[in-house]
Amino acid sequence: MNSKRSINELGIFTIYSLLYIFIVAIFSVAIMYFPMPILGARNFTEDVWYVVFIKIIFLLFIPLFIENSSTKFLIFLKLN
Repeated sequence: MNSKRSINELGIFTIYSLLYIFIVAIFSVAIMYFPMPILGARNFTEDVWYVVFIKIIFLLFIPLFIENSSTKFLIFLKLN
């Protein structure tokens, strides 16, 4: 049963990783046209768009939500 869960999560996170490429591309354009540097910084990695959205939301919270949701979904399937 554990390998089915691993295969399911692998598929979900593979799709998310491909989607993540497009998410980064969109935010890169946003940074280029609407920069919001943190305390006047000049680097790409020190921009509010990059730190808040790409790093915190899309690399931390969304994968945690996906993992938590897939676990609950699999438990639901097992109970029924």
